[in-house]
Amino acid sequence: MQHLAGMRALLGRLRGAGGLLLLACAVALVLAPLVLHQRGAAAGRRLLGAPAIPAVVQPRIVRRGNTQPKQVALTFDDGPHPFATQKLLSVLRAHDVKATFFVVGKRAKLYPELIRMEIDDGHVVANHSMSHPNLLKMPPQEAAEEIAACGRIIREITGTSPRFFRPPGGQFDDGIVRAASEQGYITVLWTENPRDYDRPGAAIIEDRVMEHIDSGAVILLHDGVYQTMEVLPRIITRLKRDGYRFVTLDELIQTGP
Repeated sequence: MQHLAGMRALLGRLRGAGGLLLLACAVALVLAPLVLHQRGAAAGRRLLGAPAIPAVVQPRIVRRGNTQPKQVALTFDDGPHPFATQKLLSVLRAHDVKATFFVVGKRAKLYPELIRMEIDDGHVVANHSMSHPNLLKMPPQEAAEEIAACGRIIREITGTSPRFFRPPGGQFDDGIVRAASEQGYITVLWTENPRDYDRPGAAIIEDRVMEHIDSGAVILLHDGVYQTMEVLPRIITRLKRDGYRFVTLDELIQTGP
């Protein structure tokens, strides 16, 4: 109130050609203490740990889950595919195993019924970009849109937004991970990659998966590779015999670090 009274007194004395300049100075003199008071209060809130506007999103990459309990996650990239995805789902169903499917947006748009089948069987559907490009060779804005477009397709089909993103070919940098994080994704890589996409033979795929397997493993396989479907029952049987549980990434991340 004292500031306002002082302002009225100054206004009453303003006369002549210099009046406007004096008016501006008077307003500045009156408002300055108020601004300083507000800035001081904001600084005090920060010091006291009061909530503030979030800073930069912290990117997160997951390569492995917790090593306790004894569990692993099967993940399948690049689907869905007619016939192959249905066969893969029947194998998983027969062994009572849940998995995570990193789907390509364009393929999901072509075969939405397969995405719904994955969800109905209790699997997790995740983002593997819209068209499976090398995101590192794209302008950052286009790479971010590749992620966003796939997410929109999955949301339209399932009614929920995917939580996980895997960069096509494992090709990424800090910018790609940050773009995914800003859209709400956890970027997921893997611990076991048998390179089944090279079609080396079912026995070789099995040996590569089992060679270094350990608790918390994220196993990278591919939807549409028939050698993988041929050997998958043996891999599941061996891992179950060794005491492993199969979980989706949702569960692996919940119990992970």
